[in-house]
Amino acid sequence: MQSKIKTGFLENLLNDLSEEEKKEMPDNFFKLTPGIQKVIVRRIIRFRDPEYKKHLEDIDSSASEPEITVKKPKAKPASARRVWCCFPTAMCRTSVIHPINRNTFKNRPYYEDIPLVSNSWGTLTYTGPLLSTYDEDVLFAILSLVENDVLNREVITMDGKATYKYTGFISQIIRTCGKTDGKDIYTGTMKSLKRLMGAIVDKMEVYGNSAKGKRRIKEHLIANLLMKVGYVENTGKISFIFNPFFYDAFMSKHVTYIDISFRSGLNSLVAKSLYRFCQSHTQPKWCGDWTILIDALNISRIKRNGEKRKLSQIKRLVENAVNELIEKSYLKKGETCFFRPKHKNELYVRLLRSSSAGFVSGK
Repeated sequence: MQSKIKTGFLENLLNDLSEEEKKEMPDNFFKLTPGIQKVIVRRIIRFRDPEYKKHLEDIDSSASEPEITVKKPKAKPASARRVWCCFPTAMCRTSVIHPINRNTFKNRPYYEDIPLVSNSWGTLTYTGPLLSTYDEDVLFAILSLVENDVLNREVITMDGKATYKYTGFISQIIRTCGKTDGKDIYTGTMKSLKRLMGAIVDKMEVYGNSAKGKRRIKEHLIANLLMKVGYVENTGKISFIFNPFFYDAFMSKHVTYIDISFRSGLNSLVAKSLYRFCQSHTQPKWCGDWTILIDALNISRIKRNGEKRKLSQIKRLVENAVNELIEKSYLKKGETCFFRPKHKNELYVRLLRSSSAGFVSGK
C-alpha cells in the first residue's frame, strides 16, 4: 500500500496511525478520493474511543464465556450484554420492513419503485418482495457481525464501489437474532437471505449541471441489499457481500445504532418497528401527527380479507407497542402519549425516549 500523499491534514492523520491500525485500511485506499480516505482514517481512529473499546471488549468477553449445560425451559435467549449493529438512518424512518404475522407470509406482495428517501440530493427507492420483521432480524444480525467481527470482514471493490464482504457461519446469524439452532430456524434464515438478495435498492444521486448548464446530472446505483451470498451445506459456512450503499452509510456515519439484544426481547412486531424509528432520532423527543407514524412503521390499513382496518384498531396496535416500550423503560412513562392540539382535529402522538434507554449516536 504505497503511494505519494499530499502533505497536510490527511498526511497528519496517516502518520498518527499505528502499524496495527494501518492494517485495517483497504488495499485500494490510495485509489479512493481524499474525502473518502479521510472518512476511513477517522473511522479507524474512532476505535481508540474508550467507550467504544469497552463495547468491543464486552462483545469479546461475551463470546468467550463458557456455555452453561443446565437445562432451562424453552424461551427466547437474550444476552446480558448489548450487541449493536449499524443501520442506515435513511432506512429507519421510511422502511421497507412490515410488522406482519406469519399468516401473511404465504402471500407476499411485490413492490416496484417505492420511494424511501427523496430530497434535493437524490432519491432512494425499493423494488422487491414485502420484507417482514423476521427478515429485518436477519439483516440486523449480519450487519452486527460486520460491525463487530472485524477479523472476518474485508473491504472489496465491486464495479468501482467499495463495500464489505463477510465470511462466517449461519449459526452466528441465528444466535445474534436471539434464537436457538434448529432445522426450521436454519431454513427460515436461508429464505430471508434469499429475499434480501431479491430486494433491490435504487440510489439516485443528483449533482452538478450538464455541459449546457440546463439540467442536473443523475447517477443511479441499482443493486440488491445483499449482492452475493455463498453457503456451504453441512459446514454451515456462509459469506455475503453488501450493497455499497451500506458501506457509504457506515463511512459517512449516517447510521442508527440498533441494540439487537434489547430488540430481540420485544414481543410486539410493531414495538420493534417503533424502537427502530425512535432510535433514528438524535433528539429524545418526537412529536407529530400519528398518521405519519403509522406510515413510517408500515402498519397496513387493510386487513388480510381486504376490509379496511378501523383507525381505532390501528391506534390499539400503536398503544400496545408504546406500552411495551414503556414497560421496558425505553420510553418515558407519563410523557409519551396521544393528544389533540388546540384548534386541531388531528390526533397527535408524543414519544419521549427515557434517559435510561440505550442510545448511541452515529455521529
